[in-house]
Amino acid sequence: FGKDLILLSPKDGLFAHDLSNGKTRRIPLPKGIPLDRLSTFSIDTDGILWLTTNLAEGVLYRLEKPWSSFVTYNDLAFSEQGTPSGIGSLYHDRQNRLWVTTTLNGLALYDPVRDRFRTAR
Repeated sequence: FGKDLILLSPKDGLFAHDLSNGKTRRIPLPKGIPLDRLSTFSIDTDGILWLTTNLAEGVLYRLEKPWSSFVTYNDLAFSEQGTPSGIGSLYHDRQNRLWVTTTLNGLALYDPVRDRFRTAR
């Protein structure tokens, strides 16, 4: 797939449509992700796909090229008091850093060296 992708999420999965060649591909998702709850998608300049669910606990997933395996991030899912925290938006800045908004933990920045998120309070 090229960089001109449209991501689609009907209730039965996640699909990538490549505008440059007109091909559509189903993106395999790991078991346990509720297909009808996918909400936010973002692809960074390295081709890594980030996606979230709209569940109360707000789980974030990273899908590495060739988009066949996932890493799950639950460290944003709960506040320090153990209250579920939903994920709102994903944003990649000009330096290709991933920023995530959450309902209770505020703004978080992904640290690729430590492979975890730190909140920006």
